[in-house]
Amino acid sequence: MKSFLLQIISAPARYQGQRRETARTVKTLLVLLPIPLVILIAERLARNDIQGALLILMALLISSLSIVILNKGFLDGSVIFLCSVLLVLVTTNATRLSGIHNLTIISYPTIIVFSSLIVKRRYMGIFLVLTILAILWLGGGEEMGYFKTEPWESGHPADLISIFIILLLGLLPTSDLVKNLRDSSLQSNYALAETDKSNTELQSTIHQKNELIKEVHVQAKTNIDYIHKLFKSRGDDFDNLGNRIRAIYHAHDTPFVSGNPELIDFKEYTSAYFADLTESLSLEANQLEVQFSELKIPVDKVNSLGICFYELIRFSVTNSANAQILFEFMDEDRDELRFKISAYDLATLPESRILFDITIRQLKADFSLSDDHKIGVLTLPKNKS
Repeated sequence: MKSFLLQIISAPARYQGQRRETARTVKTLLVLLPIPLVILIAERLARNDIQGALLILMALLISSLSIVILNKGFLDGSVIFLCSVLLVLVTTNATRLSGIHNLTIISYPTIIVFSSLIVKRRYMGIFLVLTILAILWLGGGEEMGYFKTEPWESGHPADLISIFIILLLGLLPTSDLVKNLRDSSLQSNYALAETDKSNTELQSTIHQKNELIKEVHVQAKTNIDYIHKLFKSRGDDFDNLGNRIRAIYHAHDTPFVSGNPELIDFKEYTSAYFADLTESLSLEANQLEVQFSELKIPVDKVNSLGICFYELIRFSVTNSANAQILFEFMDEDRDELRFKISAYDLATLPESRILFDITIRQLKADFSLSDDHKIGVLTLPKNKS
């Protein structure tokens, strides 16, 4: 029996989510509504009010079409149809009996509240206009003598049945609304808990990724250092290649900026790399200087930029062993990094500039020289690979 009742009030499968729960509430109302209406019909017949009984019976039959509309998937349409029938029934019944002086005036706001909890906002104007017209008819029509009401007497069973219908219209959608709000709150709490869990897992994954990247750099640094020592042990012919490899080595050896695996502290990088070059090229203590403030360089640009700097240093030292070489960071804007290199004869060996030119193209950078070849400006796109 219980499963049979549940099947009767169950919503069609075409409704999903909270819409399904709302459809189930409306269908429950449509199933229960005939009970008080049948009692009203019996009460009218007991009072020999045949016309009133027929009127309620007609409203009952017409309102049953709402179930058909609901099952077709038109939830708003079924509620609009039901509320329209009830509005006409209440107004007609009040016109024949006691006018606006009894529970009729309570029924109108109840119908409006019921429909507003379910029907979309754009349809609510229909009920508001119809309700206002019905109230004007009951209030003004009686005053102007368009119809005559019967003296109102309290204690009729119809009054209790009307109150039951009003409660039925109000309580069912209200309980549905409260249930939906409670379910939404539970779903929100569950979603927040899942989000916190996902964030924790994501942070753990990021930490593992950063640790893995650091380990890769450690291994790369160790291997490059080993290769560099092999080249150095083979004689001076390999010094230049060894110095270029050191540019790659220090890119792996320099800490990331604030734990970001994509940005290198370029000031620390050049300090370590230039210390190696000073020793490798047998430079004086202050012959090679760098004046950089805190500077962040993408890790994919550091190797090429280090090799580029080495080539400029080599050009100058080859032509003048005592050349003073100064690297300065000029400025930084949204798109570019600009470096100034002051030295002696930065580009007097054209046959040796092949690697330098290739590196400049890889960086998509621009290098310009002063007329005396003593000052060079290297402009590097900041946000472009």
